[in-house]
Amino acid sequence: MESFMQKLFGEQSNQPDEDLKESQGALWATRVLGFLGSVVICWIVVRAVAPEVASSWGLLWINNLWLKIGIVGLVSLGIAAVLSGIEGTIWGRYYVIIGYLLSLSLVVWIVLHLLHYV
Repeated sequence: MESFMQKLFGEQSNQPDEDLKESQGALWATRVLGFLGSVVICWIVVRAVAPEVASSWGLLWINNLWLKIGIVGLVSLGIAAVLSGIEGTIWGRYYVIIGYLLSLSLVVWIVLHLLHYV
């Protein structure tokens, strides 16, 4: 309970090993969640953009499922690495704010779609 109170009020912990373990766990969670979120976003973008690119640029091979999976995987790994690097910085906070705004807009779009306004 004392550790919780220290964290709540911002007091420094006397146990640096405990803080290091929490830091490693947070880094791992950031990487995994950043990767999974990036996979979802990239998959939506690739599915929307690939047919257009195939028809306008004549790149028919881009519609291959395994190629899409490979592109999404590579881009998602890169984004997860960037996200873990900006964690705790002002850019990380901007990223989180933008994510919240996009999530809110998605919820609004879903509600409008269900109400047949869109």
